[in-house]
Amino acid sequence: MKSRIASLLRFQEPKTEPRGLLFGSGATVPSSADGWQASAIFQDTTNGILYVNEGSITSSDFNPVGTNLTTGLIITGVATRAIDIVTSGVFRMGVQETGIPLTTTYPFAIEVQCEANSDITAGATGSSAGIYSRYAIEFDQTQQCNHIAMFGKLRVKKDLADGNHVAIYGYVEISASGTVIGGTSSTTTAAGLFAIEADTNFELTTGHLNGILIDSSVHASATITGTMAGMRLKVSSGKKVWPTGIQFEAGSATSCIDIACATTPNSTRTNHGFIMGGRSTDELTVTFAGGAGAENYEPVALNFNLVGTNPASTSTINIIQQGLYHDTNDMANLRLKCADWWVTVDKDCKDVYCIQNEINFGSGTNTASGEVSVLGLVLDGGAGTLTCPYYHGVNITLRGAGTPANATGLFIRVESGATVANGIELRAEGTMTAGIRCGNISGGESPTNLLAVPTAGTAPTVAAATGAGTAAEGSIAILVGGSTKYLQYFAATS
Repeated sequence: MKSRIASLLRFQEPKTEPRGLLFGSGATVPSSADGWQASAIFQDTTNGILYVNEGSITSSDFNPVGTNLTTGLIITGVATRAIDIVTSGVFRMGVQETGIPLTTTYPFAIEVQCEANSDITAGATGSSAGIYSRYAIEFDQTQQCNHIAMFGKLRVKKDLADGNHVAIYGYVEISASGTVIGGTSSTTTAAGLFAIEADTNFELTTGHLNGILIDSSVHASATITGTMAGMRLKVSSGKKVWPTGIQFEAGSATSCIDIACATTPNSTRTNHGFIMGGRSTDELTVTFAGGAGAENYEPVALNFNLVGTNPASTSTINIIQQGLYHDTNDMANLRLKCADWWVTVDKDCKDVYCIQNEINFGSGTNTASGEVSVLGLVLDGGAGTLTCPYYHGVNITLRGAGTPANATGLFIRVESGATVANGIELRAEGTMTAGIRCGNISGGESPTNLLAVPTAGTAPTVAAATGAGTAAEGSIAILVGGSTKYLQYFAATS
């Protein structure tokens, strides 16, 4: 009879040994009960849940089917969703402080291996992803909370050796020979891509809206002997150097870089808003290969072309604008400089300039209705009371015993083909007590001679002229009211 019933129900004939029940149902799930075989099934007729005994015949442990699996779950041949949580419930692996143990054999808590084995057409999301997360905020949030679509956290509680230790790691591997990435000029391939989308009704009333936020929560007392950087750009050994380290596309930002950090002075000059190399022995090394061809280096290059329509009112283009304001507290030991440049030379070279400025007008018809000046300097003493022992519009100091004998403090040259009215022009809308002063105000530190001019016969020195009394050796031509006059000079003081 038992065999006949099992056959009709298409069941395998149950064995009476070992003891224990194989099936059961009811409103109460047995707990730590005796008499249920391992893997026995119990149907909860009240809640409609199917349980399986993962305990023993002497102490049952019924769990809903699909939970607390000890032998793993293998799903094959599913054409759509293998696991689908439709309306409620969450997916969890491990609990805090009792995580899933990882091993050398199984180093990944979640491993997703997928392939695009056909030509994929963009669906509702417009994308295809190995892992896709969409977190929709469908209710007003009034409490302080971090809302994160995908959260990566690496908790380091023991020492780490060499390697890349990161919370989130994006890696694009282009490995097949002959791979071509096509598309259009806007096609982007990146290890990480971040975007913010908002409609016309969006409003940011306070706080920040950032494409990327990099925050340092490293304790101020932590010991950092390696390199710590908010963003680091590198190239692996023997690989292609990034042609552009950071690129801002035209019109992508109102201010491409806004630096408001490193505002605390120190004695070591190590607080910088922008730095390439350091002082003294920490400077960057620039290596020349030598051989044929020029080798030029421009670490900072700013080049612009102005187009469009004439502005409605006077407008200014400042390729570099600098401002330094000292108007709050007196600081008698403070030295103020908008720029501090130097060049240290201890080997042969050709030319040396701290600054080389040029203005080049083209061959067309050009009109500059205001001033044209390679260097425009204004020293404004203000309307208050100013005390300063050395107050100069231009301060040129020649220093060092090795200074060549033919050195010139101020050199003005007019190249062939150009005509210049004045080499030096002095104007005094106010009062200029002396157009040129030799020496300091006490008469010391004066030059040996006031002027050095060519010999007679080479302008502006002319042949000897006879004046009243002692015959002059020669004359120097000057303009007085637009007319040529002469200063005579003599071979002796008397």
